[in-house]
Amino acid sequence: PAQFSWGVSLKRVEQMLEEIDVLGWRDAYLSMIADLPQNDARLLWLRAMGLRRIAMQMVLSIQKDMRVLDFGCGFGTIATNLAPWCRELIAMDQIPMHLKWVGSLAQSMGINNIRLVEAGDTKYLPFAENSLDVVILNGVLEHVATNTTGDPQQVQQRILNDIRRVLKPNGQVYIGIENRI
Repeated sequence: PAQFSWGVSLKRVEQMLEEIDVLGWRDAYLSMIADLPQNDARLLWLRAMGLRRIAMQMVLSIQKDMRVLDFGCGFGTIATNLAPWCRELIAMDQIPMHLKWVGSLAQSMGINNIRLVEAGDTKYLPFAENSLDVVILNGVLEHVATNTTGDPQQVQQRILNDIRRVLKPNGQVYIGIENRI
């Protein structure tokens, strides 16, 4: 199964999510990274708030009436920055802690059109045919075969075929490969 791994302990992230009600999202987050060694804090900041992820609306042609899926949303940086540009942003991940993080971040930003979906570890996506305008797989495709059986190339092809099934005609797919694994 997919594992929580952000370079900070799961317990510390849970503590941060509890502190949000008292400190607010920004201060709770800054308190958490202040406890980390400098290199770990920098990496966590880049993964959560990095400008390359924030600029996604410049890469895709997003319109206000679109439904967008961020498949493997992780920290939700892409999701929270694209949500204001579309009708609905579906943040999907296998790891419940990622979804808690995204939900807390969206709430702190006043974003109310993000739907959280815990999924991605099955053969088929939990969406109807021709129901999505955009599907984003940023740092995901290279990992989809790690928690399932079968030839990795065939697993990746099956996921891509299912993405084609849920995309509307003329839908957009963004695939970002972050490493060779």
